[in-house]
Amino acid sequence: MDRDFEFALGKMIMAIAWADGELEKAEKHILDSLMEKLTQLSDKDRAAMRLYMEYPITEHEEKVIIDDFSRNCKTDEDRGFAFK
Repeated sequence: MDRDFEFALGKMIMAIAWADGELEKAEKHILDSLMEKLTQLSDKDRAAMRLYMEYPITEHEEKVIIDDFSRNCKTDEDRGFAFK
C-alpha cells in the first residue's frame, strides 16, 4: 500500500462516517484509531485528514473522494485492506 492509497482510503472512511450528516465523539475516536493503521501518512497528511473530521463533507466533495479512492485502489492488497 502506498501513501496515495492510504490518503484516499482515509478520506473515503471520513465520507462514510459523515453519511448521516453528523460525526459523534465516539465516531471520531474510532476514526483516530483507524488512522493509526494508515502507516504511510505523514504528519501533514494526518493533519489534513483531521480537517475531514471537523467539517461535513459536501455532496460534490463526496463524489471527488469516491473517484479518488477508485483511482488509487489498484491492487488486491489495497482491496483486501480496504474491505476487511
